[in-house]
Order: sequence, then structure tokens, then C-alpha cells
Amino acid sequence: MLVVTLPKSARNNPLAFAKKAARSGADILEIRGDLTPGIKNFRSPLPVLLSPRGVSANLIDQFKPEYLDLELGEKIPGGSIGRKTRVIRSFHDYRKTPTLSELKSIEKKLRIQNPWAVKIAVNIRSYADLRILEKFRGSIRGKRSIVLGMGPRAHLNRMLSPLLDALTYTYLNDGEQAAEGQIPIALYRLVKHCKKPRLFGLLGSLDIRSLSPLIHNTLFKRHGIDALYFLALTDDLDDAWKNLTALGVDGFSVTSPWKRTIVGKLDRVGENSRGTISVNTVVKKHGSWIGYARDAEGLLQGYSFLRSAKSAGILGSGGVVSEVVRALRLAGVGDIRIFARNAVARLELAGSLGVGHGSLGEAAKVQPDVFICAINADIDLPLAVARNGAHAIDLRYGRKTKFLLAAKKSGYMVHDGLPMLLNQALAQFALFTGRKTSIKDVNYLKKILLTANR
Repeated sequence: MLVVTLPKSARNNPLAFAKKAARSGADILEIRGDLTPGIKNFRSPLPVLLSPRGVSANLIDQFKPEYLDLELGEKIPGGSIGRKTRVIRSFHDYRKTPTLSELKSIEKKLRIQNPWAVKIAVNIRSYADLRILEKFRGSIRGKRSIVLGMGPRAHLNRMLSPLLDALTYTYLNDGEQAAEGQIPIALYRLVKHCKKPRLFGLLGSLDIRSLSPLIHNTLFKRHGIDALYFLALTDDLDDAWKNLTALGVDGFSVTSPWKRTIVGKLDRVGENSRGTISVNTVVKKHGSWIGYARDAEGLLQGYSFLRSAKSAGILGSGGVVSEVVRALRLAGVGDIRIFARNAVARLELAGSLGVGHGSLGEAAKVQPDVFICAINADIDLPLAVARNGAHAIDLRYGRKTKFLLAAKKSGYMVHDGLPMLLNQALAQFALFTGRKTSIKDVNYLKKILLTANR
């Protein structure tokens, strides 16, 4: 069952929020005493789960909730709890994940009070922590429990919650999360068909915000595939790779900053990717991990004007640049130059790829047919007046970047990275599942992405 917490922003009109939550597919409305302490009783269209968090029993008497979440050791005055109220006994550790033996001991203490369910929520600081939490979750399977991770590394735990937990905690809109690591209810609707899903994730830095879970889970649902896609964000690739592969993940999309580093962990590189120095997709096949480079296909499919260009400038020296160069060569572009701040990285990359190079300052003086920004930071770079019919692409998406604003001012036709994201995702989906997509999938995803990107 899906639980949505009443946020602070809805305290003045909780009924309207509760109705919206019901329309969105929520099963239970949580009211937390620490978030909305002054809330007055209202006729909720959803069953109420009350989490007093130290607030007096008056709140319990006022709402007479169907569910009551009490912390370990939290006492409520006698007579305040109705006979039909389902009591959850909970434990939270906002700093760390206890050891497996400690988690088992905590669960035992929670069960002593004979609750309807026990809830344990802990901070996931590493994927080793996530592995401990999932091992604990498996050890109590069959008992009514809610085992939750908090933080950016908890995404897989949260995605699996509807399959494994008595209650799943979610939210409607950004800014309404009641805990770090929660997943929006719209994403849970996409994985309702899952029973024993195959697992796929996105390996990237902790600060990445990505539409990939929306894209891949939409495709899995449309094609009736029992699989789910999660964020595997990390600042420690060794930790993520060791523990997520041990948890049974079958494949990953790979983005900055791991596109090059991940190659060293693979058994081999697949067809059409030999000689590459970075990959954006890795898949486990017959016990071996195989890497594929599919960014070039995403560029070529997403931006048809590349085939008309004769010259191109690329900003940056990161892992994706080699694929950008490959795409440009496949498109027939002869004059390619890389511009970057880091002179050593620039020289090494340009030499390995056989292209020209220059500093970022020099980029402001050239007039290529296509400029492609492959830098994660939002740089403010004045550009020379564009040639007639020239294009500029920023591989990021979802916002008006300084680079695109400057390019537009200089006369370029500007494009963000959404077409590349969509088309590389379709190529990854084929690698993950062996299924081909159709133009109907493409058009459907475009509608979904345009809505999500507003």
C-alpha cells in the first residue's frame, strides 16, 4: 500500500491534498506530528496513518487513526488508541546503517510489543550498507515489516518496497518528500506490474538528476517486461560495483564520471565498441560483464543535421567526448576540434582520437558548423558570430544553460541533450532486454518527456 505524507505546504488545506493523493493512487495519508503539529481534524478520503513524533495524545484522540506509528519506547496514555487501530512500532537511525546483528536485535525489541508491523529506517552511506539492509530484509521475509533506506544510495531499496514491504512511503510532487531518498508515486505506478523483476540501474555521480528511470520503466511497462530501473548514484565506483552486482543487478547505464573507469571492471567490450575508451552501457551475459558504447547512436539519431556539417567544435575532455567524436566521424564531419581547460587531458584525448585541440578561450574565436558542449559545469562562454545554418548542442537537458543562451545570442540554432538521452536509452533498452522499439515507443516517450521536462 502506498503512503503519502501530508507536507507542510498543505497544512492550510489538508483535505484538498488528501483528495489529490487519492486521485494519484495513494492508499493511506500519513500525518506527522513534527511536520504539521497544529493540524485540525478533517474528513480524509484516505485512511489516516498518524505518526505523533512526540506530540501529545490529543492528536490521536482527534483523528482516531486507522494506523498509528510509534517509535521504539514511545508511550501513549492509556485509552488513547482505538481497538481497531493498527500499530506500527518503528526505529530510525538518521546517521548510519547498524550492523546485521544490530538490526536483528532492534527488530526483536520492536516485535516484543506485538505490533501490526515493524518499521526500520536507516541512513545508507554506502552500497555496502545497502547490501546489509537488503540481507536483513530477506532474513525477516514473511513477517509484516517495512525496511527502508534513506539517502541517495537508497533508490533500489525504495523501488523494491512495494514488492517487499507492508507499506511504501512516497510523495506526489518535488519538495513534498518526507524523507531523503523517497520516490515519487508516478514512478511506482510504472512498476506495479513487477513480480520478480530483473534489475537495471544508472551509475553516475551523487548530484545527477536523471529522466532515465522514467524512460526505462515506461518502456518496461509498455512491453510487459518484469524489470525495474533505479538510480545507482555514487562517489565510490568500487563500492557500488561490488555490492550492486552482488545484489543481482543485470545491467547498468553509465554516465559521468564513470564512463571510462567502468571499462576496467568489464570482461570485454562488445561489438561496434572496440577501440573505445569509454562505454555508456554494461550488461551481464552468460556470467560475463560486457560494455557497449551507444552515445554515438544517440547523437546521430537525435540530431539529423550532423550529417550536413563539415566542421565541429567540442567543449570538454570527459568520457563522453570520444563517443561524440565517433558520431561526428560517422556523420562525415572532417574538421573536429576539442576545446578544454585541462591542457594535459586535452592533449592526451586529442592525440588518442586524432583530432585538433585548443583552450576554452580559443573556442570563442572559431565558427564551426556544430558546437557541442560536453562539460557538466554550466559555463559562460562568449562565442563568435555563427555561420549561417550553424547549430549548438548542450548534452545536458532540462534547463536553459548559459552555453545555449550564449550560443543563441551568437546566432546558433540551439538544442539540449534530450534527443540524445531518448535515443541512447532506446539502444540501451535493446541491450537490456533483446527487444526492439518502434516509432510508437518513440512518440509515446517524447510526450512523456515533454511533460516531465516542463
